[in-house]
Amino acid sequence: MLIRKIKQVVLLAAMGFIFLLPHSASALSVNPFNTSQTQSELRADLDKKPLLEVTIPGLNFSNISSSTNENGTYFYIAWIPELISALYKFGLAIVSIVAAVVIVVQGVRVIGSGGGEGKTEAYKKSLQSVIGLFIAWGSYAILYNINPALVQFNALKVKVVDAVPLDPLYVGSDEITITADELTPATQASGDTPYAKLTSICKPAGTGSASTLQQILPTWVDIGSHGGAQYVRGGWKDGSGCTSFGANNWWLLNFFEKHNISPPVPNTPTNVGNMSAADQKALNKDTTLNAALLKYYNEKVVPNYTSAGVLCGDCGTWIQQLYLCSGMAKNIKTNRFYEEGSNRCDAPYCLAGDPQKTCGEVASTIPGGLKFGDIFRSLAFGHWFLYTGGAGLPYEMAQMGGQGPEDRCGKIPGIDGKVTCVNPATKISNFYMWGKGKGCYIFRVYQ
Repeated sequence: MLIRKIKQVVLLAAMGFIFLLPHSASALSVNPFNTSQTQSELRADLDKKPLLEVTIPGLNFSNISSSTNENGTYFYIAWIPELISALYKFGLAIVSIVAAVVIVVQGVRVIGSGGGEGKTEAYKKSLQSVIGLFIAWGSYAILYNINPALVQFNALKVKVVDAVPLDPLYVGSDEITITADELTPATQASGDTPYAKLTSICKPAGTGSASTLQQILPTWVDIGSHGGAQYVRGGWKDGSGCTSFGANNWWLLNFFEKHNISPPVPNTPTNVGNMSAADQKALNKDTTLNAALLKYYNEKVVPNYTSAGVLCGDCGTWIQQLYLCSGMAKNIKTNRFYEEGSNRCDAPYCLAGDPQKTCGEVASTIPGGLKFGDIFRSLAFGHWFLYTGGAGLPYEMAQMGGQGPEDRCGKIPGIDGKVTCVNPATKISNFYMWGKGKGCYIFRVYQ
C-alpha cells in the first residue's frame, strides 16, 4: 500500500509540473498592433527570449535567426520545438526514475517473498516497468519508423511584413483626377472675370430644378477648379465682394501661418497646426482675439480675392451660391439647410442623417439611392460636398476644398503660397468614411 501511494504521489507531481509549464512562460513585449516598427526594432523585441518560472533542465532557448531572399525577410523561431524537446527529455527522466524505483521495490519483494502470488506479482510489475522503459526510450525510433515527420519539429517561419504608410483620411482632395478636356463647360459663359463668367449663366429665381443645376454645374466646376472660385471662410455678400461670415481662432492662425501672414495681434500662439484638440478648443474660446483676427482677415486678406475677380466661398456657401445660380427661389444659407448643432434631420430638405453613422452608412438608408445634386454634411470635419453622379459627368463629387496644385488653382495676388479652389473627385465612395463617430446628414433640394 505504501509503495502504491509513493508511485501515485510521484506521478501526480510529474504530471502537475508538466501541465503547469505552459502557464509559467512570461509573455513577450511584442505589440502586434504596432505597425510602425522597423525590422531592427522588431528584431530587438523578438530577441527577448521567453522566461519560464519553472526551470527545465537542459532547456536553453536559442536566438532567432533570419534570412532574406527575393521574396522578403523571414525570421525563424525555434522556441516551440526546443520546449517540446526539453519536455520530452525531462519526461523521459521522470519516467526512468519512476520505473527504476518500481523495479527496485519489486526486486525487494521478490527477495523477501517466499513464493506464491506475491512473487509472481512482483515479477509482473518489474516486467511492466522494463517494457515502459523500452517504450519511453524507444519512442523516437518507433515514431520515426511510422512517419519521420512525427519527430521533426521545424522552427516557426515568420515573414516580416514591412509597414506601408496609409494615406491619411481624405479631408478634401489635394489633386484633381479629371483632365482639363473632360471639364469642358456645358454652357457658354461670358465675362471679364471668373465671377462674371460664373454668374452669367445663372437661371432666373424660381426656375430651378435638377435639370438647371445639371446645366450650370460643369461650368462651375471647370472654372472653379482652375482658380475661378477660391476658398474663403464666408462668401460673396450682396454682390459687393468677398467677406468672411466668421472663422474660429485656430483656423485663422493656421491660415496666416501657412501663407506667411503676420497679423498685428500681440502674443498670438504659433505652430497651431500641431495643437491638440483640447488646446484648439481653449484657443477658440478667446472672443477678443477672434474679433481682432477676423477683422484683420476681412480687411487685409479677403479683399485680395475680391480684387482678383473670383467667386469666393467655403464648402457650404459655395454650394449655396451654386443652387442660387441654378434658379432656386430663395437663399438656402439660413442655418445651412438645418439647425446648426441640433444634429437632427428635421429640415425640409433633409433626407437622412444620424449623429453617429458615417456618410456611407447614411447614404445606404436612402430609399431609391442617391440622386444628382444631393448634398452631404459631415459633422466629423464640418464639411459639405455635392453628389454629382448619375449625370454623365466624369466625377461623382464636387466640393470647395483641398488646395490642389498651384498651376490649376492659380495664384491670388497678395496671398503667398497655395490657394484653395474647387475640387471634384471621381468616386464619392472615397468620402464615405467621413462622419465616423460624429454623424453625417444628406439633403435633397430638388425633389
